Formats: sequence, C-alpha cells, structure tokens
Amino acid sequence: YDNFYPGMDKFIDEPQGDKVWSLGYGKASILPEDFGEKSYAKGAYIPYIFGNDMYTDEDGNKEDLMVRVVVMNDGSGRGNVVFIALDAMGVANADVRKIREGLKDIAKENNIVSINVSCTHIHTGIDSQGVWTDPIGCLINNMVSKNVRYGVERSFIESLISGSKAALEDALDDMTTGKLYYSQMDIEDYVWDRTAPISFDPNMYKLEFVPAAEEKTPTIITTFGCHPESASFDWSSADPDKALSFDKKFSADFIWYTEKVMNKAGYNFIFIQGNVSTVTSGRHYTGDGIDNTAHLSAVRYGYEIGYMLLGMSMNEAERIELNEATGDLLGIAKYSNKPDE
Repeated sequence: YDNFYPGMDKFIDEPQGDKVWSLGYGKASILPEDFGEKSYAKGAYIPYIFGNDMYTDEDGNKEDLMVRVVVMNDGSGRGNVVFIALDAMGVANADVRKIREGLKDIAKENNIVSINVSCTHIHTGIDSQGVWTDPIGCLINNMVSKNVRYGVERSFIESLISGSKAALEDALDDMTTGKLYYSQMDIEDYVWDRTAPISFDPNMYKLEFVPAAEEKTPTIITTFGCHPESASFDWSSADPDKALSFDKKFSADFIWYTEKVMNKAGYNFIFIQGNVSTVTSGRHYTGDGIDNTAHLSAVRYGYEIGYMLLGMSMNEAERIELNEATGDLLGIAKYSNKPDE
C-alpha cells in the first residue's frame, strides 16, 4: 500500500570495513491540545472512565504521554531505519498507515527505508483503540447507521501523527556517529506470566549507543516483555458507603519513571515492548511495603528497572556511585537495614 517502507532484505552479521553506526533520538508529547479541558477515555480495563489530568511526580512535574523515536543507520549505505514507540495501549493498522503517511515527505528527503511503529502498551493512557470510549454506542450505531462513528477520538490520532513527526525531525537533527553496545540481563524476578501456559522470555535486552562526540547524549534502547499496567489497579474507594470508584488520572506507568532515572544519569531512553502476552511486572525486591497505592508501585518498579538497565555492565562500586549521583530514587540510604521504618 502507499507509504509502506519494506526495509532491507539482507541481514549483515559481519563488520563492514570501517563503517560505523549512526543514531539520532527525539521525543514529543502526544497529549491532545485540549487535554485538561476536554475529558478523554482512559485505555484501562473498564470502559467509560473519563478524565483530563495526569499524575504529578515527586519533582512536581506532570507525567506526560510521549512518542519516542530513534533513527538508526549501520553505515552500509542502505538508508535510515526509524523506530517509533507511542505511550498508548495499542494502535490499529489503519492508524499506523496514517502515521506513515504523515511522515512520507520526511522519509523521502532523508532516505528512510523502514518506519516501525509500536506502542509501550500502557494501561493508563488515552484510549487509542476505541474499546473504552463508547464501545456499545459505536457498535449499535455502526450496525444500523451509514454514518460510521470512530471509537477513538480523532484528536488523539492527530496528536500521534503530529507528535511522531516532531520527534522524527528532532531525531534526524540529532543524528551522529558512535558505537553500539549490546547486553542482556535475566530479570525473571521482575516479570511473571499470569495465565497458563506459563511461558515468557525472562531477559531484558539493551542497546547502548555511545556517540563519538562527547557533547552528544548517549541513548539506551531496551526491550523486554512486560505489561505497564501497575498504575491501572487503583480501583478502591476511600468511602465504604459509596459505590466502587475508579482512578481517573492518566499515567505513563513505569515508563515515565524509568526514563527519569535515565535522564538523571545523562541518557536518552526508549522502551520497545517485547513479546508481552500476559506477562506483567513482578515487584520482588521493590515489593517492600513502603508504598500503598498502585501508582506508587509503578513508580518504584520504574526506578528499579532504570537502575538495572544502567547498572547492567557496572561493578558494585560503580552502581553505588550511580545511585548517589541520580538522587537515590528508591531511598536505599533511608530504608535499607531499617525494617521498622
């Protein structure tokens, strides 16, 4: 179809002489311009939960729903490859085509041969699939009327397109040469499959791009299969005499807080969802009894993942130094060896 980019048909697995990697990074908000005034459906588990506010982190900043983009080039002369990660539950193929259509001029001008669009699969973002906004009303209308209704607010789809374009333009401007390092780590204690058959990849994978120029910011690309859904479980009401209430605030779940660790350490960050199936987060060491809400559970899980990614190839002394330099976001100094606090 129009604006499809087939990529490359040959996999190069040997060094190509003196060829080097190039990478550029960009990100942008995908919140609609009228968010805060107009209410949007939360893409969670229960339909018809509408809100217009984001959670605020401990630095006083509102969380945001983002699109993150990396452009990569292996130096072989075959062109640039684009990876886009949207803070959304999922996106229809028709809307992926709209995103690619919105990027076609940039792609032509910059020899882009592949545009890969994915979602972080957060369960606390704006409904991007039409399942939670008005599924019953849309179903009935589209069965009996020729005037088809969209399940997804089109203003949000427009934000996905405009945000992807802005982030891609920044990524292309950021393109620079450098070295690309690969590492992986078993995080089986931090992910688990909640339904049978129990089968999942326990590894977290990391590509770390280190620019040749010291003034450029390095970038970490990570992928592992895990539902960012912890923050979606605030389903309780403080008043037992009232009906069950639902959390109407939106959140980027652990993705926002993993990125906070990365940024404090001086890195760009993009999470590309892995083979998620029914795999979700496991608190393990972060299940420490300190936090008492689902959202705070996501916060601490995000910090933990961030520190594991950064410390994957460090020794103990380097990890201690990293923790202190980033502000000890998990409160190790405060809570360690103090079980009564």
